[in-house]
Amino acid sequence: MLKKIVAILLPAILLLSGCELSAGAAAGSTSAAESVSVTTTAKTAASKPGTDAAGSPLTAPVTGEAAETVPNPPLPDTEFTIVASGDVLSHITNTRAARQKDGSYDFLPQFAPIGDLLADADYTLVNLESATAGEDFGYRGFPRFNAPVNLSQTLKKLGVDLAITANNHAMDNGMDGLRATLDNLDLIGLDHTGTFRTKAEAATALVRDINGIKVGFVASTFGTNYIPVPVSYAVNFNTAKKIRSEIAEARAQGAELIVYHIHWGREYTGYPSQKQMDTYRILTEEGVDVIIGSHPHRLQPMELREITYQGKTKTQAVIWSTGNLWQGQVKNMDYINLGAIFKISVERRNGEIRVSRLNSTLVYNLRWKVNGKEQYKVIPEGDITQYEKDFPTQTARMKRELEWGRKNLKKKVKVVYSDGTKAE
Repeated sequence: MLKKIVAILLPAILLLSGCELSAGAAAGSTSAAESVSVTTTAKTAASKPGTDAAGSPLTAPVTGEAAETVPNPPLPDTEFTIVASGDVLSHITNTRAARQKDGSYDFLPQFAPIGDLLADADYTLVNLESATAGEDFGYRGFPRFNAPVNLSQTLKKLGVDLAITANNHAMDNGMDGLRATLDNLDLIGLDHTGTFRTKAEAATALVRDINGIKVGFVASTFGTNYIPVPVSYAVNFNTAKKIRSEIAEARAQGAELIVYHIHWGREYTGYPSQKQMDTYRILTEEGVDVIIGSHPHRLQPMELREITYQGKTKTQAVIWSTGNLWQGQVKNMDYINLGAIFKISVERRNGEIRVSRLNSTLVYNLRWKVNGKEQYKVIPEGDITQYEKDFPTQTARMKRELEWGRKNLKKKVKVVYSDGTKAE
């Protein structure tokens, strides 16, 4: 799958049909980093060795022409985009829909309509909430997921670069299943973070150079559905200590910008919980640039917020919940078939790195039956009318839920911490 390689200067206007936020003048008004230079000039008018032009003694005699110290040149201007989307959940119905006559699995037809959206970035990530540990672990849906490896292969074909594995289903197949999933992701060529096979792997931050900017990707989860984790390094949890240490380690390994994917919140809610807000406080205190939330299985607001970190104001992108990208839940609940594909733009100008833009395109899980068998297709909002004739009932619901999604994404979150203080 060819990714869209973005040149040094990208267009300033992103032509996506969904919701878009841009960093305003205040968010982008941070001044260029000051270069401190020390210049030493040879003194040619000294009256005698060991004195300056005024006859004052020097600390050491000048012997020859001193070289001028030239400050380091600023790093070149550049920019890149990250695409992030929601939960990938292989309930047994959408897994069965991918089964072919020969017994193999092919998930590509279910995802194909959103392929261009997922590939339209320099780096793309999704929350892989279902293990792809292999056939030996058995294919299952809720409550302990395991999907065919073709699911991860399909994500790679679609242009996905990173599979987030820190979520409440990380231990669904035990430690052996966790290792097998990560082994398979390695074979496929997908980056992964949030769960680990060894201490050494856990201690190595995921830092990627994207168009000349080093980006650290960190992920953690609130829990593993009470399934024990046999070794402490296997899963990152949302404790203050772990969050802070993981961010610090990414920076120590060269990250200039931090993207933090966090599994948090209450299921089937469209607004952040108090726990989310309190955890957001930790992330903000650590100066996280991009926060991507998952787990509620519903869209929650997206925002560009101004924060202060180490005395400087900067723009922070927050996606409180991405919603579901693909799922096959049997329960007929509002908004669980609704998701979005988010694009975050980052730029370096005059040495300063900042988040410049956040936008979204809504997507929907179209579901229907053929001879009693569930069928699935994830479609972007712009394609809805193409299905109206064949699926009038579904498209009527899609339109209603899409309208809710547009409004909910635009809501401003009033962040108030448990101690009563308010966020910036």
